[in-house]
Order: sequence, then structure tokens, then C-alpha cells
Amino acid sequence: MLRKTATSLIVVIATLFVFGFTAAAQQKFGNGPGGRDTVVTALPDEIGGARLDGRGFSRWETVRIEVTLNPTTFSPEILLGQWDQAADERGYFVSFWQGAALPGRVVITATGVSSGRTASDSFFYEGPIVLGSGGSLEQCGNGPQLVPVPCTGSAWQNGNLNENQAHYAEGESVPYRIRFTGVDTSISHTVTIEWDTTEGGKHALDYITSYNRTETNADPCSGVVGCDPTVYSTYAIPIDDWVTAGHDGVPGNDDDIGQIPGVFTLYNGTITGVTAYYRTGTYTASSKTGIQIKFTSTTDNPVLAWGGHISTRMDWGVGNSAIAIQGAPYHMRVIEIDGSPGNQDRSLSASAAIFPGSITIIKVAEPETGMPFTFTAEGPGVTDFTLDDDGQPEVNYPDRIKFEGLTFFGTTNRVTITEAAMPGIFSVGDILCTSEANGGTGTNNNTVSLVDQKVVITLEEGEAVTCTFVNLVAVPTAGGVSVSGRVIGTNTFGVGRVELLLYPADGSPPYRAVTNPFGYYSFTGVPVGKAYVLTLGGKGYTFDPASMVLTIGDNIADLDFIAISDW
Repeated sequence: MLRKTATSLIVVIATLFVFGFTAAAQQKFGNGPGGRDTVVTALPDEIGGARLDGRGFSRWETVRIEVTLNPTTFSPEILLGQWDQAADERGYFVSFWQGAALPGRVVITATGVSSGRTASDSFFYEGPIVLGSGGSLEQCGNGPQLVPVPCTGSAWQNGNLNENQAHYAEGESVPYRIRFTGVDTSISHTVTIEWDTTEGGKHALDYITSYNRTETNADPCSGVVGCDPTVYSTYAIPIDDWVTAGHDGVPGNDDDIGQIPGVFTLYNGTITGVTAYYRTGTYTASSKTGIQIKFTSTTDNPVLAWGGHISTRMDWGVGNSAIAIQGAPYHMRVIEIDGSPGNQDRSLSASAAIFPGSITIIKVAEPETGMPFTFTAEGPGVTDFTLDDDGQPEVNYPDRIKFEGLTFFGTTNRVTITEAAMPGIFSVGDILCTSEANGGTGTNNNTVSLVDQKVVITLEEGEAVTCTFVNLVAVPTAGGVSVSGRVIGTNTFGVGRVELLLYPADGSPPYRAVTNPFGYYSFTGVPVGKAYVLTLGGKGYTFDPASMVLTIGDNIADLDFIAISDW
């Protein structure tokens, strides 16, 4: 039914097939990196679609693919489709085209957007002959980190993804879907999917879950003719005992993992069951896990959706999770549809997976005072905060703060933490920073300035930075300092016999003063470098304010209060 022909400077490359693809002729045009030919090969199927294999493009380059049809020799070309596909780190790409509606010559052209390299291939399609079910495996390219896009329309891609098309954080789930074609609505069907669970003992996609766990607004029906987003069935994804047993493989131990529950979702059909998981290999080396889904359909093009969970250091331990795998470790594939073998493989490169870092700030003072210290925080993912120095998680202020899930790294995303100055009370004696790479590439490359009482943190992927601000109490003035002022009534006259108590925050006994007949009071010999609470009391009066918190570093004068008569 299909006759394969060449259309430009063309040479044959491969005899691959996907669900009934025929042998393909090889083509070339120009030179790729290192003198390699730039090639695109179309491997057609029996219903007019084709798998497209390309090589010789630039590393991570965006490749523009265009599909045209000539119904007859003398008729103009019809544009059937145009989309962008990312090449991988070798300049290769794999993509799929769904199929033609009319007989004619189908021409596939691939052009590197940045390099200008181009290649083409063609085949003759004699008309629609449906020989069985087929489908295209697609994953969501949710856009680069700074320009995210929803999982709709062209974001569903049937090729590999890098950081230019997608960004997913450790512990998130990548949405996948299969767009089926040629499904017989009168019989039951099966599809087998498989994913890479470990590579060299390091976990990649450790289990599957719901398609919308991370991208909550993902729309698997988007772009599929006749797909009704309100008509679907779900089926619970089984718990994987290998996952829940943890990295020692023994259930009931401290490292057991809680697999996040999820479901398969089938649009315009009903999922009737799933098989048990099968595995090849072992977790200590390289392994794959797969499962078969059984379903019936009300249309010839239902859509099946699910998600792949990116493993975490918290679950598998530092050095055992996906952050320690280079290249493109996140592979999901379709193994067969209705018993017809094939291997549609979709990968997500390590550059598109983000492994969050963290920053922890701890406050220590010598000696301990329990008073508050304020900080300003500049940079992505951090906010201003207040700590105290008592080493306890107090109700008012903790002694430390941790900013987690930070996903912006490097010199362009530095974080600056500055402690507010308290002259005469405290000085910053040291700022001690440590760094844990946690399987990433982070190093302790943070810059400390004691003069400015700040640290500039250059966070790297996966890194955990901890900085401790150590304060020293200023040397007290000999004999202490004085705190004085006046208590006046609403008539502006002084109010006598008002008792003022100055309580040190460290719990030592309070200092006492009483106003004279003109309302004046004075505390003397008050040590500096401490926090105090000042309270007022007097029969027949309430006071504004009734109390206040003071941090005393020098003499304080004119600290006045208003007495409001209760009569």
C-alpha cells in the first residue's frame, strides 16, 4: 500500500518500526556537527501517519517540522501540520505525525531553527486502511522555568523534552497521555506502558500517579477531535511494593516510602482493569517497571492519561535519587497496543528537572538574651523575618527559619540576608555558613560581611545552605545607664505615685521607680545589652501605653506616658 521515494539529497538510515511501520528509505542534506549528515527519516504506518527520526542537528536545538501533501501531480501542496520538536544532547529527535486524510505524496521537512540545517523525506499514501489500534505517546512540555505554559495544545509533545520545553521539580509528576487511533468500539483493548525506575542503582521515575497531580489544570483532551473532557473513567493505580519497601527493599523499616495514590484516566472510554506490575532488572542496578491497562472505548480515538513521579532524596537518600543521574534519565514508553509490539519512548532530560535547594538561618547570641532580632531577605523565594536567640521554638519568634523548595540558582539569583543593626547593644561577631551538596554540585561559595552584618548566598541545585548569625553583647557602660521620663494626665499636669517596673527579659528581678508629685521618674544603673518590659500601675488610672518592650543600649530620656483617669 505504501511506496517510499526520495525527494532531495537523500540517503537511507534505519529500518525502525512503530505499530506496523514499513521499512524506510534514508535521506541526507548538508552537514551536521562534526561532519555528520543532517537527516530526517519518515517511517510510515498503514493509516497514513509516520514516525519521524532526525539527526545531525545542533545540541538541544529547536527543530521546525512541516508536513505537506500533494493529492495529485498538478494540485498545490496542502499543509497538514507544523510544529516544533526539541533535539536532544546529540542533535537527535524522534517525533510522530498522526496521519493524512487523502491519498497523495506526503513530504516531511525538518529545519533547525538556530543552525538552519534542513532535511526532508517523503512517502506515497494510497488511502486510509485501518489495520488495528495505534496511538501516540505524548508528555507535557510545561515551558521553561521563567515562562511556564499550561498543559494544553502544543504543550503536549510527542518528542523528548529539555529545559527549553519543560521544568519539573524533584518530587513532582510529569503528565503523559496516549492519543489512540483506529480503536474498534465493539471489542476490548490493551496497552502496556513502561518506565525506567533505576539507572545504575539511582532512582529516576520511581512510580506512576495521576496526570494532574502537579499540573493541576492539565487537559489531556486538548487538541483531540471529539474528546469530551467531561466523559471519562478512572482506575486506581496499584501500590508498588518495591517502592513502598524503600531503598533497602525490606518493608516495615524506617526507610519505607509512602507512594502518593493516583489514578489512570481514560477519556471517551472505560478502564476495565490493570495487571500486576512487571519488572526487569533490580533496584541496585538498572531496572524498568511496566503495567498493562485494559479498556473499552466509545470512540475510535480515546485518550489515556497518567503521571510519572520524579524520585526524591528524601525517599531514596542522598546520591540515590534522580538528581545523581546525568543525561536524560526520565523515560516513559509504550510497549504494545492490542498485542502489536513497538517502543515509543519519551524522555525528559536532567536539565529539565529542577532539584530544589534550601537556606536555613539560625540566631545565636552570647550571652543569651531571648530578645528579637530582625532580618531583611532579598532574592527569589525568601522574605523578611524575625528570630530570637534562646534556642527554643518560642511562640513569638523561633531561633531559626528554613526556606525550602528554592528553584532559582546561580549568580543571577543570589540571596542576601542582612541583620538589622543594634548599635550599643549587639554586634555581629561571626556569620558561619555550611553547605551540603545533597547529591548536586553545590559548594560553600557564600560571601560574608561582618561590617554590613550580611551574607550573600549563591545557591546551587539541590544545595542546602545553613548560616548562623552569632551576636556579641556590647560592653556595658560602667554603673549602667538611666531611663527617665514623665507621666502626665490628659490635662497635661504631672501624675504622682505611679509605679513603673522594668523587667529584664532574662527573668532577673525588676527595677522599680515611682513618679514624684510632678510626674517625673528615673531608673538608674540599668545594664545595657538586654531586653526589658516596662509596665505602669497606679490607682484610679489606666495608661497609654500600659507597657512597652525596650532594648537598652544607652541612656534614655523623655520616655513619657499618658495617665487616663478612671473617674
